[in-house]
Amino acid sequence: KGLDKKDFNACLDSEKYKSKIQKDLQDGDTLGVDGTPTFFIGKRDGTPQKIVGAQPYAVIKQVIDDALSQA
Repeated sequence: KGLDKKDFNACLDSEKYKSKIQKDLQDGDTLGVDGTPTFFIGKRDGTPQKIVGAQPYAVIKQVIDDALSQA
């Protein structure tokens, strides 16, 4: 069907989700997100591996495999 522009603009103009969006932006800044998409893959030691941009499956798989292989 597609986007209902009238409903979308009404929602945007109401600022109903403004605080949630601002919180998401703040969280992204805190985590160092500087592009989309950005993924964080957790390692066993608790540190995340950040993947930025539309990466091929092989890149994401390698990061996950590396995280899983850490003891």
